[in-house]
Amino acid sequence: MIFTPHNFSKNMHITVTFVGILAELIQEETVEVHLPQEATYGDLLKEIWRQCGRSIPDLLWDRQLNAFKDPVFALASGRSIDSPDTPLTDGEEVKFLTLVAGG
Repeated sequence: MIFTPHNFSKNMHITVTFVGILAELIQEETVEVHLPQEATYGDLLKEIWRQCGRSIPDLLWDRQLNAFKDPVFALASGRSIDSPDTPLTDGEEVKFLTLVAGG
């Protein structure tokens, strides 16, 4: 599935991968998102909410911050990202995972 905001003329391509239970809840494992060239992690989160929000339980999404709650975290280019101001780059893959506790 490709998510493309209508008003962006120059776009970059971001691959979003939902891992484990997130893929089951959102009913998508991988989605392609097109965002403006200057897009940040915060822009990506807004687009994920716009497209997938109905599938994301309140337990995992903070509507005030417009972001996933703990235990969900994001990895991009081998680094953990959590600041909405983190810039993204064209062709980047962002993976969303959950921390699992158990024994």
